[in-house]
Amino acid sequence: MKTAYITGMGILLVALALAVSSCKVISSSESTDESSSGESSKTPAALSTFGEEVVQCTPQIQAGGGSYTEAENTGSITAWSGWDVTQQRSIFSALLTTNSAEGLYDPIGRADTLIALANGFISYWQTSGSYDDITLPFFNTSATLTVDTGVKRVTIPFFGGSQAVDRLITLEGTLDGTQDTTIQIQMAFTTSTDGETLVMRIYLAGNGETSMFYGRKTSSGERELWAACFADQGTTDPSDDVQMALKWKGYPVEKRFALTQYKNSGNTKILAGGSLDGDMAFLAQLSAAHDTDAGGNPYYLICMLADITQDSSPYPVIVNGALTAPHESDNTVLKYIEEDNPACLGFLTAYPQTAADVQDLN
Repeated sequence: MKTAYITGMGILLVALALAVSSCKVISSSESTDESSSGESSKTPAALSTFGEEVVQCTPQIQAGGGSYTEAENTGSITAWSGWDVTQQRSIFSALLTTNSAEGLYDPIGRADTLIALANGFISYWQTSGSYDDITLPFFNTSATLTVDTGVKRVTIPFFGGSQAVDRLITLEGTLDGTQDTTIQIQMAFTTSTDGETLVMRIYLAGNGETSMFYGRKTSSGERELWAACFADQGTTDPSDDVQMALKWKGYPVEKRFALTQYKNSGNTKILAGGSLDGDMAFLAQLSAAHDTDAGGNPYYLICMLADITQDSSPYPVIVNGALTAPHESDNTVLKYIEEDNPACLGFLTAYPQTAADVQDLN
């Protein structure tokens, strides 16, 4: 059921990005003389996307064939002999597979699409105003664009805290000319010579889907992205819904990353980190209620990039962390999966359980 989230929200965002170039402003509550008077020097630099830099320092497994056993389908780590890239439902592989709604690359792709959408309205960034009847022809509908340069700080949805910004852009409308599905997109950001920071949220009221993204890039080369996603799949089983939160930090030049994720599927927590040019470490912890074999114990492995992209044995061995606890003194890469180590991002303590858990930016 969870692949519906990719084809639903994912196709929606791609279509929005494609439609931006065709947007037509019919009216405005305020003048945009500054942006049309030739003062191009006041136009800020466009926001940059994350996807290309993420793959420069983080493993990526291309979607492909393969099969999985019933044990992998239920998420039982102890049933695996090791990391097998062909077992697409395995915990660690799902984290890095390009077509997984429960992994890293789905929210990265959706965040990049929202960034492209914001860049499509760059000529309106500098002036507060409300712009009606922005045509999105792909959906046979229109939307209202609101720019507020007076907003200087916004709330970071779900994770809490706040972020200083230069402006807040809001896009609101209905899909296909009906009132069944209302879409709201909020994008707040700031750019400077020191880097850029953004906070974004997309909400589909009729579909019960919402996602938020917090992104940061520094002039020193550090990259960071947080995401929290909820999608109601419309079934009677709550476990079918996509409920996931993650934090990723990367250094593309140095080719190293750190990652933490918590999701409802198996009530699974994951820590990961390492270097594409060296060792990487991955640790997963499933709830005892979901996986009686795991019993809430952590399981981890140490591997290299070639180990997790190969499709034949031998695969790297998964270790029972309750029997052999990971310790930094044994291998330096284990610092990424030790919660008391500064290099580790730490376990997340919650994921969105309803759309209301991902609040707006106000």
